[in-house]
Amino acid sequence: CGLRGCVRCQAVVLGKLNILVVGDSMTVDAYNVLHTVFPEVNPVLSEQSGCAPYSKMDALLRPNFPDRSDCIELNRKRFAPEFLTQFDMIAVAAQFEWYKPEHLEDFLIHVRQVIPSAKLVVFGNYITLKANCWELAAKYGIRACENPDAFDTKFNFDPELAALSERHGAIYLSLRGIFCTFGS
Repeated sequence: CGLRGCVRCQAVVLGKLNILVVGDSMTVDAYNVLHTVFPEVNPVLSEQSGCAPYSKMDALLRPNFPDRSDCIELNRKRFAPEFLTQFDMIAVAAQFEWYKPEHLEDFLIHVRQVIPSAKLVVFGNYITLKANCWELAAKYGIRACENPDAFDTKFNFDPELAALSERHGAIYLSLRGIFCTFGS
């Protein structure tokens, strides 16, 4: 978005293939992948830190969650049929920890109801670290990412997300399958 400008990252472009890229702060990774691999398409970013697509986010978020009301409002927009029908494809990327695959299923069911033939892509879960990256580098050195002790979780819910994607006719991109070279 730094190259395109924030407003352009959120705008549909007539005459182009428009892909909604929706999720939490991890969504930017998916946006960058799609924009790099398919430069002829128009990825549209719907992102807020800690705010994955879920229709009952008001019940899921703690009352003191930062930007709670913004997240609830963003999800109202994300679930609006007039918003969703602008897109040729919908891609979802989120960190699955407290936000679980069953929460994502809520969104996938809704998309299938609004746009039965929608092309869907689900990006798999990420690695979570035990500490901030700089702390790990200080403790384990420059090769901290090769040390299994640096990780808290590794691609949680990968099988569940793959099965969920299959049930809803979505393409599943396992980040474990793409990036994992350390055998777990």
